[in-house]
Amino acid sequence: MIRITETARDAMQGIKTLIPSETKIAYINALLQSGFSTVDCGSFVSAKVIPQMADTSQVINQLDFPENSPEIMALVVNTTGVEKAIATGKVNCLSYPYSVSPTFLERNLKTDKKGSVQINCQNDGKSCFS
Repeated sequence: MIRITETARDAMQGIKTLIPSETKIAYINALLQSGFSTVDCGSFVSAKVIPQMADTSQVINQLDFPENSPEIMALVVNTTGVEKAIATGKVNCLSYPYSVSPTFLERNLKTDKKGSVQINCQNDGKSCFS
């Protein structure tokens, strides 16, 4: 089976000029109707690090999900991000930027290999991310 993921988040987070939430919502709504298997809608990271993604919860909560909605993915880098993603009630796929590169882990996650694999959360008593 071939699965196609659209990563709107990846494209948007690199744009320096803040994109209005309404523009993000309209764009992602169009993607939701396009037949992708998964749509990456945002990230739950520090607004200080990636200001463009500060409105991710707001954007996700205002999307119009089709009857056969694709998976809704969001990037997380820590337990707080996982909890915020779960709190939307709409995110059902998490992405985590793990790397074997110590430099990447330090620059992007502010952690080391050991710290990067210790992120856990609880959702109805089941581990949802580890």
